[in-house]
Amino acid sequence: MRFPDDVPVLTDGVVRLRAPRVDDVAATVEMNSDVETRRWNAVQVPYRVEDARQALTERIPAGWRNGGLWTWVIETDGRYAGAVVLSGGESGVGSIGFTTHPAARGRGVATRGARLAVAYAFDVRGWNRVTWGAFVGNWGSRRVAWRVGFRHLVTAYGGGIGRGERLDEWIASIGRGDERGPAHPWWEVPVVETDRFRLRASGRARPRAGDGRRRAGDRAGVPAGRPGRTRAATAGARRRPGEPGFHQSCLEQRLYVDRRPARGGPAPGRQLRGPADVRPAQRGALSLLPSGLRTCQVPFRPSPRTSPGFLSLAKR
Repeated sequence: MRFPDDVPVLTDGVVRLRAPRVDDVAATVEMNSDVETRRWNAVQVPYRVEDARQALTERIPAGWRNGGLWTWVIETDGRYAGAVVLSGGESGVGSIGFTTHPAARGRGVATRGARLAVAYAFDVRGWNRVTWGAFVGNWGSRRVAWRVGFRHLVTAYGGGIGRGERLDEWIASIGRGDERGPAHPWWEVPVVETDRFRLRASGRARPRAGDGRRRAGDRAGVPAGRPGRTRAATAGARRRPGEPGFHQSCLEQRLYVDRRPARGGPAPGRQLRGPADVRPAQRGALSLLPSGLRTCQVPFRPSPRTSPGFLSLAKR
């Protein structure tokens, strides 16, 4: 293969995947020197102009000529927006990776670029399956994978290596016959309101216009840091976010409970303290669980003197 002449140009009308060029050096250095890029990718630190030039003139062309590593630049509006790479392909299975330039984040360019690369893997290279992986916590990458249609998510504890350290890794895949779009809804935590309680996702309450005080949950919720846990918290609470069987709204976005003041009742700011408080909150929290999931947690403080923890709730 002649590089860059034989590198296919892929486009969906918004983004364009093209062969990397020497004049991409400055943008490549900017992207790989970015704090978020370094956090989630094992790029060299510091990443120098010489490193970018070597990649663009030696490693990437060799990958196209010899096979096994196919790298494109993602371009939008004629500007460098990131990179996407396919690797492997042995026995019809390969992997994908993508990085977005900081100036192009939040515009969907990685999703569009990944879709084009996945289509190329299936329709041109004849692959049967493409895998994706990211260190646990890289929600930007995970959301791109979800949009493209990657599914069967698992967490490989200690499965990744970053700067000589073993890290937990998310892994998912998409098959040739799978729909190339989200396999399930991206869970957005709804707000459940009753005359006594309001259930919301943690950290999202904001004062109402003209309201001079904070919302109850901003004072009553679990404080920043790692709160103490009551004995009511079950073993399930110790599972790590992303583990199959536990929903994002239950552990990865902990639900806080806002206690609404009642006429003649206690002042706002109280957390759940007894059965009369737990029952309505239990009904509200469990109503958030989709089918197939049976556990959830709400903040619980048995008494003002104890540290806040989490009360595990389960469907019968």
